[in-house]
Amino acid sequence: MRLLRQSTATTIKLGPAVDVGDGATPETGLSPTVYISKGDAALAARNSAGSITHDRDGYYQVPLDTTDTGALGSLVAEFEDAATHLPVNREFMVMPQDLYDALHSSSFYTADGAEQVTPEGITKAQAWRLILAALLGPATGMDTGSPVIKAADGGDAGPTLAAGTADAYGNRSSITLTPDAS
Repeated sequence: MRLLRQSTATTIKLGPAVDVGDGATPETGLSPTVYISKGDAALAARNSAGSITHDRDGYYQVPLDTTDTGALGSLVAEFEDAATHLPVNREFMVMPQDLYDALHSSSFYTADGAEQVTPEGITKAQAWRLILAALLGPATGMDTGSPVIKAADGGDAGPTLAAGTADAYGNRSSITLTPDAS
């Protein structure tokens, strides 16, 4: 899953678009309409007016604007034409700007040797631990409306790194991150 910076224009790559007949031949001359879903909402046309261009072998470059990346959480981008090609989709995670910047900085440390932190006081190491816990850590109570994500290295007895709410189907609808001291 690719990480995106909140409220930042970017270009994503979607593909491959392959022929519906054989499921293998790249479709290279499409003019797709790309739909996005932010935070598991219904799919809607992207806001960006930027032109979608073919890159290579059925892969397309799709511009997104600051409105498209404005909501935190899951972002799904897709396009399809049942008569021409198989559906194409990809999921992204939109992150707060400061956290994204901390994770993509060129150094863990500032010029004076101090470890970089976000305005909320989260270090780069803690940020990665939170992300990995949310993606890989054990989850409990997903059907109760109160999911809890534990540190992966502590199993069910590890410190709680995130808690949130889930709908009747176990889908996370909100999450609160709690970085630990490590």
